[in-house]
Amino acid sequence: MDSLIGRYWPFVAICAAAALFIVRLIIKEQLTLQRSLSYLLLLALLGAAALFPNVDAWLATRMGFDLVSNWFFALSIGGLSLLHLSSLVSLSRAELRTIELTQQLGILQERVDRLGTHGERP
Repeated sequence: MDSLIGRYWPFVAICAAAALFIVRLIIKEQLTLQRSLSYLLLLALLGAAALFPNVDAWLATRMGFDLVSNWFFALSIGGLSLLHLSSLVSLSRAELRTIELTQQLGILQERVDRLGTHGERP
């Protein structure tokens, strides 16, 4: 087991450092916990994959990959694709909310302008 950890420890250290950086950003309130959990989960999965390469080899052969590195790249690309999709959904929601608020602001501004010109009350 020591030889396995010794072999892949740089990648595990990078995953741990990235996770600590994300946690630091969460504590400083520059990132929300809800949006960061999926990224932290991906880092944990990739770190675990580096710690247990025998499990990766077993999974890779069962999934039809000839090389474990191809399985690892496919896993990474799939995880990053899911993170990107999640970001797109969040961005679209924020964009739709911005459009809705802008429309509401325009309606309120029109009402204020009408009140100012006519001196009427709503």
